[in-house]
Amino acid sequence: MSGMVKRESYIIELDDDAVGVVVAYGSRVTFHASDARMAGLEGRVFEDAGAAVRAARSELRKAA
Repeated sequence: MSGMVKRESYIIELDDDAVGVVVAYGSRVTFHASDARMAGLEGRVFEDAGAAVRAARSELRKAA
């Protein structure tokens, strides 16, 4: 398995709704929306999952 890259993914839930998934690649994560309200975050790269959650919360407030 030499040269293989380990990828981890995390479901992002806000207010009991799954709104997206972040996939870790190296030291960053990429956001993949599973909720139409998160379309503006699709494909965005964040420093970590916490930054992605904060951005998702912001998008949720904008959609309200």
